[in-house]
Formats: sequence, structure tokens, C-alpha cells
Amino acid sequence: DSEKGLDKYGFGVNARGPSIRTFGKRAVEKFLGGNGLEYILRAHQEKCNGLRVSQHAKVITIFSSSGYCNHDNGAGVVFLSASGEIRMVIKAHNHTQAHG
Repeated sequence: DSEKGLDKYGFGVNARGPSIRTFGKRAVEKFLGGNGLEYILRAHQEKCNGLRVSQHAKVITIFSSSGYCNHDNGAGVVFLSASGEIRMVIKAHNHTQAHG
């Protein structure tokens, strides 16, 4: 159960530290509904392929830097059209690229 360990609002303690919170489906649905939104697009959390879709396809995590800190991660980009269409692009990490 993805809501296990979360409070009645859908938040809980995160294993990464005491000041970081975990959130579940309940928190996402309440936030989206209360703000008239369909999705949450969040950034700056390294993901293997540069993108991750979670919480019932309502939360999209975008990480746009491939090879971050010499890691083997790809980069992700999300394009949003005026009509609301979402296009996601993943750029694989280039292993031959020099690191600075």
C-alpha cells in the first residue's frame, strides 16, 4: 500500500532526513483538486532516465542534466503544448563526453 506510514493528509517521514517529507496519492489528489490542476511537474531530483512518472501518473519528476556528478543518468525534458498535450523526451547519457 503506497499510503502506508502516511498521515491522514497523505504525508509522512522520508528516509533521507527529518526535514524531508514523503507524500502519497491522497496528498497529490488534494493539492491538484484544491488548485484546479491536473499534474505536478517537479525538478531537481536525479532520476536514472531523466524522467519519472509516479503517483498514478499525476507527478512527473524532471532531471535535465545527463551525467550529473559523473553518474550514469540520462536527461529529461517535458514539452507542454497550449492545448495541454504533454511530450516527454529522454536523452541518454553520452559516456564519451568529457566531464568538467
